[in-house]
Amino acid sequence: MKKKIGIVGCGSWSQIIQNSINKNANFEFKYLVCRNNKKRKRFNDKNIHVFETIEDLLKEHIPDALYVAGDPRTNYSTIKIATDFKIECIVEKPLCFNLNDLKKIFYIHKKRNNKIYINLPNLNDQRFLKLKQIIFQRKILKVNIIEGSRGPYRKNIDPIWDWGIHPLTTLFYLFDFKNCNNFSIKKIIDKNNISKVYKISFKYKNILIKIVTGNYLKTKQRKVKFHFKNNEYLIFDFNTKKIKSSDKFRDKISILNNKEYPLPLENLLNTFYKKNISSNQVKIFECGIDSTKILNEYFKT
Repeated sequence: MKKKIGIVGCGSWSQIIQNSINKNANFEFKYLVCRNNKKRKRFNDKNIHVFETIEDLLKEHIPDALYVAGDPRTNYSTIKIATDFKIECIVEKPLCFNLNDLKKIFYIHKKRNNKIYINLPNLNDQRFLKLKQIIFQRKILKVNIIEGSRGPYRKNIDPIWDWGIHPLTTLFYLFDFKNCNNFSIKKIIDKNNISKVYKISFKYKNILIKIVTGNYLKTKQRKVKFHFKNNEYLIFDFNTKKIKSSDKFRDKISILNNKEYPLPLENLLNTFYKKNISSNQVKIFECGIDSTKILNEYFKT
């Protein structure tokens, strides 16, 4: 039976979510929560019930599920209301800017047993998660990751939250945050306080980790490169889903490159439908909390 799902938020990303839901045989997109009359017109479908607030929606309908893709500043209140009605949620990153609110969301997920899934594409990418088994077979010396593009430009969200939350959470998923130190965040480009690029660095034990992230890169780039001894390397491109490597990895990498995997958002929707909550989802939450801690500390200084 198809789950009737609603989307909270009506930005450009919500349209991508809508397309993914419409392609998925397990869901029927029925409800939209959107305050912006102009943006509502993007969702031109007579079968969709549109509401200004989640409270208005819940007065008339109780969806099977909600995909929360609105303003991170209101995510906690939205999730709290939805889970009071036992509605399970997928939430777009960043969940919120406030660490206390994020911990409250985690409490709802873990203690109250209301399932909340986070869309962090890197950690819903099955090919990348398989790669983890390979990279830790050898001693890693250094990691470089770049995540960003030319845009989006938002007045209400600093690009380090929009883009930087991806590499930080990915790296804390791979490398235990408790063993990370020497954090440094530097703004290397700032155009009108909207277009920015950051350089983030830290150490995990003896591994040097460097991140470049922001919304003012020349092109969209989402790559991670692992450096090993004897100039060996391994590169994963999150855009193309392809892996490049030096000779010693080639046999194992060719198997991953040639196997078909679902796209990250498709994989997330399928996991959500099956209610396949595992320790992996809990770990993603914990990595999100660690990333939020780092960014909160940066914005305090």
